[in-house]
Amino acid sequence: MASVFERAGPELKEQAGTILKEYISAVNEAGKLWTTDWTRIVIPELEDVFMAKKQKRKRTLEDPREIPVQQQSKLQKRAPNPKKNVFDRPKNNYSTAASASNEDVSEENWKKLAVVGTCQRLEKRYLRLTSAPDPATVRPLPVLKEALRFLKRKWKAEQDYGYICDQLKSIRQDLTVQMIRDEFTVEVYEVHARIALEKHDLGEYNQCQTQLAQLYAQGISGHRLEFLAYRLLYFLHTKNRAGVYRMLKELTPEEKQDAAVQHALAVRKALASSNYHALFQLYLHAVNMSAYMMDNFVERERVLALQTMCRACVQIS
Repeated sequence: MASVFERAGPELKEQAGTILKEYISAVNEAGKLWTTDWTRIVIPELEDVFMAKKQKRKRTLEDPREIPVQQQSKLQKRAPNPKKNVFDRPKNNYSTAASASNEDVSEENWKKLAVVGTCQRLEKRYLRLTSAPDPATVRPLPVLKEALRFLKRKWKAEQDYGYICDQLKSIRQDLTVQMIRDEFTVEVYEVHARIALEKHDLGEYNQCQTQLAQLYAQGISGHRLEFLAYRLLYFLHTKNRAGVYRMLKELTPEEKQDAAVQHALAVRKALASSNYHALFQLYLHAVNMSAYMMDNFVERERVLALQTMCRACVQIS
């Protein structure tokens, strides 16, 4: 991975990191995270970025308008013949053509990786992929939508988390191998995240939250503000101060008007000021499913509150 960022350089580090993160998430969803030989992996999107960077440097050497004045003068001094220097060479469209060709090949390769499922079963166990997915075992989008409706009814009736979690992971896998990233994909991850939150399965919840953040960032609609509030509460649970400060900095005035976000911000304020009375009132009047997230740290804070009161009593006596 280090070589990726070395090739990207400071100017492309963030873009390369985003592409790499999405690719790793897709590999993880396909169940190949630990079986993939990462030393031999070639990511087409990354190669396009590096190629564009290389071609840009080449154009810079060919076009004097893209070179600072000081550098131009130095190059001209080094030229053996001013009448036939490097800037007199005829221009061509090779760079542009090569870049466009690479983009076309990259897009085509990604589309070839997608599978079009033909399986019609509503229920299907989740199995980690050890080879290329078989279309006969992958469910197409209409079947996946019906399967989700079926699982929602099943969850309300039976509350069997082990079964529901396995089935939802299977739906997520079918969406991944078919490269379906739309509002239905968001709905699947949101449903799974809420159920995992209710059952205090933070590992599964965090996987869903990570994917949802990427889907929301792509402009796909869903209950973004609800999960933005859960994310802030999750950072409070893990005591991730950097994550909390980053979220506070990035929140827009419109986002701060949302009831769930306001509740999460009030929880943060209560924790920061050790206002335990306010904290437990917020716990009792939580918005959406925020109380389930607060379950993970409210006992910890209750113990701290009791310790504070005991120290106060000792000092008074």
